[in-house]
Amino acid sequence: MRRLLKRLPIDLRNELARDMKGAAPAILGAARRETPRRSGRLASLLSTKFYDKTLRLRVGLIGKAANRAGWYGRILEAGRKPQRVNVKRRTSNGVISYAMNVKAMPASRFDIVRGRTRTLALRLLRPLLSRAYDRALRKAASGSGTYD
Repeated sequence: MRRLLKRLPIDLRNELARDMKGAAPAILGAARRETPRRSGRLASLLSTKFYDKTLRLRVGLIGKAANRAGWYGRILEAGRKPQRVNVKRRTSNGVISYAMNVKAMPASRFDIVRGRTRTLALRLLRPLLSRAYDRALRKAASGSGTYD
């Protein structure tokens, strides 16, 4: 499929890119709705990025800053077993060390953090892309379009 997309005329590729960029807010909105919420910060860190050259759309924690700020998303997604952890805190008097019990947390498989939004994206993009591909391939088959 990627080889076919690379050989499409420039104007048809631009048309496909425009359609995919237009669908990005809907996919991002659906991904944010499926993200578990406590404070809403994880959902606010989700973003989209579109690659014009490869006609690829990414949705999720994109970039180093978002991955660092949303590290706890992996815990929400995969769950956590109960455990006892040692905590060190700095105070004005020095470092205080103590043990803390951490409760178990069940997994909530929302599949955003690890980038597996494909099923969600395909469900929303499939009708749009099928029309766009049909239109693009019909134009390419008729011989219209500007090639590289």
